[in-house]
Amino acid sequence: MRSIMAAVAVYFVASAAMAEGLLDRFPVYSEPPPASVGFSSFATGFYGGVTAGYSAATIQADDFDFGGNGLLGGGYVGFNYRLPGLVIGVEGDWMLTDIKAETDNALFTFTAKTNSLASVRARAGLPMGPVLVYGTGGIAWTDAEVVVPGGNDDKMLMGWVAGAGVEIELTRTVHIRLEGLHYGFDEETFTAGGGSGDVGLDQTVVRAGLGFRLD
Repeated sequence: MRSIMAAVAVYFVASAAMAEGLLDRFPVYSEPPPASVGFSSFATGFYGGVTAGYSAATIQADDFDFGGNGLLGGGYVGFNYRLPGLVIGVEGDWMLTDIKAETDNALFTFTAKTNSLASVRARAGLPMGPVLVYGTGGIAWTDAEVVVPGGNDDKMLMGWVAGAGVEIELTRTVHIRLEGLHYGFDEETFTAGGGSGDVGLDQTVVRAGLGFRLD
């Protein structure tokens, strides 16, 4: 009887040892780690978004010098290139505007309006985690219109734009931004109502944006 019990004990010990050896050959299954929800750190790639804001303009028209303001909104697209400690890129935007200014003299009311605003700009900024502080500058265009009694004239003005902003990544693909831009446009000769005059424009824009990575 003792010999039988000893044999059974030896059998179970040997079986356990063999099972342990087999299990050691296979990896233990575990749940995969959750996907990262960190930031892209403004990685190289394309992006686009929508923007809206407020503009204050100063208009020079011969003997007139007056201001106007209004809302604007549109979209932007761009490309970032990431360098060590620096983000550079190029961006273009186009916005519809509602900027209108009027002034009177003894004879008539002079009205100047801008109907759209666009630019192509270089950008360079310092990334700090999910935050990018940047400067930007380039060339700009605006569709300007002059209205006097008896007629109007519409021209595309070309000029420059410069400014700065801050961009914050909310996720790897979504960002928000706030920026200020100043535009300066060369004078152009407008002809309306039987007369003509040179009109120039300076304007400052403050706008916010919501953007997305496109790749």
